[in-house]
Amino acid sequence: MANEAIANVFERSQSFLNPVVNTNKLAVAKLEKLVSFQLNALQSYVDLGIDRLKAAAEVSSVQDLPTFFNGQVEAIGTLRQLMLDDAKTLAKLASEFQADFSEQAKGNVQELSDKTARTAKDTAEKAKGATAKAAEETKETVRKSS
Repeated sequence: MANEAIANVFERSQSFLNPVVNTNKLAVAKLEKLVSFQLNALQSYVDLGIDRLKAAAEVSSVQDLPTFFNGQVEAIGTLRQLMLDDAKTLAKLASEFQADFSEQAKGNVQELSDKTARTAKDTAEKAKGATAKAAEETKETVRKSS
């Protein structure tokens, strides 16, 4: 009886922990995606900055300045485009995150609702059975004492 009760408690707690575990797995997967994006973006910005530093280091005379300045203007355009693309990507990631977590939450609520309803039904059936058994035992005791 005690082993059955312990197993029952463990089973119930495990079933209620599953949604938490699944949500944590989703959060880690999304974090991994975000970190990957950020590292790639950082690498792009660093590469652009290093290229411009190299170009500045190549300036050795006043005649080299117009070429360098044209490169700077071009780099600003590239930087602008990188930032726009990154903003779009971040918006898309945020939208995906929201949709995935919303879907996960709906599934969790449904799963927990179903499990709670089953647990309540099982408990009610057990209580009904125990009550019927107790009533039968009481009748038997009354019959024997009469």
